[in-house]
Amino acid sequence: MNDPSKVGYRKPPKEHQFKKGRSGNPRGRPPKQKPANPSEADILRKISAETNIVNGKEMTKLELWLRVLDRKALQGDLRAMKLLEEKLQKAGINGGKPERQGVLVVPGMMEPEEWAKQAEKNQAKYREHLPDS
Repeated sequence: MNDPSKVGYRKPPKEHQFKKGRSGNPRGRPPKQKPANPSEADILRKISAETNIVNGKEMTKLELWLRVLDRKALQGDLRAMKLLEEKLQKAGINGGKPERQGVLVVPGMMEPEEWAKQAEKNQAKYREHLPDS
């Protein structure tokens, strides 16, 4: 069965078989090539990790960028507001928005019964427009 003269599937000729004491891959695996053009994410990661000293405090460029964005948003820059809101939502931060909005009316010096009548009268006009539930 183990006839060395037989050649065929999975039985190469003796001269083409691996030699004893010699690797089948003498040069080894080539080293992994680094990409020629680093991705945008790689560049941003590198830049954001750099630190600068501002007013005696050491801050990363990412922190400085977010502070500038926040300052512009507070000054009324709509593009900065939108971008900052997107960044906050992406980070899972509510951004200080209340979940529900409404108006709280605090009565002046009224008796509770008088206030209830006034509130009922004021709310009646809004109830007319609401569909019945």
